[in-house]
This record gives sequence, structure tokens and C-alpha cells, in this order.
Amino acid sequence: MFKQNMSEKGAGLITYADLAELLGYDRRAGVTLGGPLGYIHRFCEQNDLPHLNAVVVSQETGIASWDEMFPDRARHLQEQKRVKKFDWFTVRTPSAGTFKKYPAA
Repeated sequence: MFKQNMSEKGAGLITYADLAELLGYDRRAGVTLGGPLGYIHRFCEQNDLPHLNAVVVSQETGIASWDEMFPDRARHLQEQKRVKKFDWFTVRTPSAGTFKKYPAA
């Protein structure tokens, strides 16, 4: 079961390593999650949703590692707040095929 404060970075945040482990991979696989999180970022952006990937943070900095997604800390923190306040049960879960329409690069 997912723990709200799994990463000790704050309620509702999770590190790349913790997410990799939660997905059943070695913690070191966290460095490979930028691409998949990019799809989520683009999907949220194109559908006027809070950027869900904002809650995945670096263990060292406590913020996302991809500068293109969040060019400054203030924007990143703003997105985290939006994600936490949003009622995600109002959004239909997208399929893998849907995400292919929103490439990360």
C-alpha cells in the first residue's frame, strides 16, 4: 500500500528511487523514469490538469530533476500544491495508447 509520506520529502511526495521500488524495480532504476514521467507531464499539460509528475522528486533536492518541466522552484511548488488539491477521481485513467499521443520530447 502506498504511504503518503514515503519519501520523507513531505506528504504526497515520492522520490524517483522510491517510485522505482514501488513499481517493482531496483531503486537505481529511478534515474530512468524521466521519460515516462515526461509523457505524464505532457498529458496533464495538454488536458489542463495539474502536472501529476510534480510529486516525483529528487532525493537530494526535493524537486523534480527535469528543468524543462519545471523551470523554477516556485513553479514546481505551485504544481505540487495543485496536484494535492485536485480531485483525481474526476479524471479517467488514460491508456498506454493515449500516452503515446503525448511524447515526452
